Amino acid sequence: EAEVFMTRETGRYECQNCGYEYNPLFGEGNYGPGTQWKDIDDSFKCPQCQAPKDDFQPVIEEVAGFAENQDYGVGFNTWTSGQKGIVIWGALGIAAFVLLSAYSWE
Repeated sequence: EAEVFMTRETGRYECQNCGYEYNPLFGEGNYGPGTQWKDIDDSFKCPQCQAPKDDFQPVIEEVAGFAENQDYGVGFNTWTSGQKGIVIWGALGIAAFVLLSAYSWE
């Protein structure tokens, strides 16, 4: 049996007609920042193409790592590949800065 990568909903919803994406972080119109999709009225229409709420689908992200391994470790297994990349390259950048700045220490 092939292993599958874990997927999860991001909380954002995308209009299948025009590609508009509702992000609860920003809200939309009468729905302020922090308004979750489930709290939006069924009469909601896409601000770009006027499609009904039923035409929106959740945005799914793939988490790096197999679904059955997500409970192991100290929490890094649930990070996306983008989040891991930021941490790795950030740490390398900080290390390079510290090592190069050592030349100026007396």
